[in-house]
Amino acid sequence: MTALLTTMEAIIQLVGGAIIAVIPSGSGSCMKGTMSIPAHQASPSLRGLFDVGQPLAIRCFAVLDDAIRGQIWTDDLAQPTWGAVQEAAFGTLFLGGRPEASLVHQLITGLRQERDVALALWQGHPNIRRNLNGLKISTISDGI
Repeated sequence: MTALLTTMEAIIQLVGGAIIAVIPSGSGSCMKGTMSIPAHQASPSLRGLFDVGQPLAIRCFAVLDDAIRGQIWTDDLAQPTWGAVQEAAFGTLFLGGRPEASLVHQLITGLRQERDVALALWQGHPNIRRNLNGLKISTISDGI
């Protein structure tokens, strides 16, 4: 079954179990209590917040390894509670740990000023309900 809902706020597509959110361009990215860091500062504890089994995980870890271009954000270098990684080629955003919903919305809003943002999450992932509430969701499944 395929269902599609398109809005100016967000399009989230469910494709074969993986959710890919495509959020059209439009808004700023400076968040209090958040630091943008270069890959060489990505600690093992920050890397450990990201799931190697998540969709497209190779892109997330390639940014963390400084093998491909991207951006990295966290709350603390030594003891991070959350992290976010966006790879530059496709704009895919990966969330690790337990970021607050308001922070995720703020981050996505800021990133949308410069380009589309895609999120790769498995269907039923806790970040969907916890962090993406308030965004219009469209799903596409079976046969794409």
